[in-house]
Amino acid sequence: MPLELISFPLCPYVQRSVITLLHKEVLFTLTHIDLAHKPDWFLQISPMGKVPCLRVDDDVVLFESQVINEYLDETTPPPLH
Repeated sequence: MPLELISFPLCPYVQRSVITLLHKEVLFTLTHIDLAHKPDWFLQISPMGKVPCLRVDDDVVLFESQVINEYLDETTPPPLH
């Protein structure tokens, strides 16, 4: 299952994670949601209803671009830092 990055089209914070994913050549999908009408599936994985989120698998979802980027840096070589 490829990673899924969830955000909305104008989110400036998701761009950090997109850049990291592209730089590290990690396969991922980018899913945009409407924050004014958040889907039920999104609220189930993001109880605070915030983006960006990175769905790693059915059990692991990460929040906040800094946390997402730290995870990506630790799990996909080469390290950025």
